[in-house]
Amino acid sequence: MSAPVVDLADAIKDLLNTPSAFTPPLGADRKYEPYYELPELATAKVTVIPTSDKTIERIDRETWKHELLIEVTVQKKLSTDAESDKDAMVAQADAICEYVKVNMPERAEKLIDAGVASLIQNPLMRQNKLFTSGVLLKFVSFR
Repeated sequence: MSAPVVDLADAIKDLLNTPSAFTPPLGADRKYEPYYELPELATAKVTVIPTSDKTIERIDRETWKHELLIEVTVQKKLSTDAESDKDAMVAQADAICEYVKVNMPERAEKLIDAGVASLIQNPLMRQNKLFTSGVLLKFVSFR
């Protein structure tokens, strides 16, 4: 038995890897840390991360409201520092976000918030032209 946030992350990974959902296919992985060797990042890597499962409030004697956060990162070693290359990475994250919003299968967890961001790049990442954009998905469940 796994944690609900892990099951949810697996469901999102499977959704993103649906045949014909994206061209070329994303090949999304579920991991806790989106770390790859630089040569692997010649093509974009999509990672689904089960970030947190937070109890928000008690609903009744037996039921609690939970907020589950899932992050989806898109990472790639860019060939240039051109803003257009970074824009393309953010656009891919946005396409992932929109796809999840429209195609998320019926589950106990309900999507309540979704957003896209370019993540802060540290000096080593800038030096290696590694760019990361991300999707933050917030779900609510009662259990």
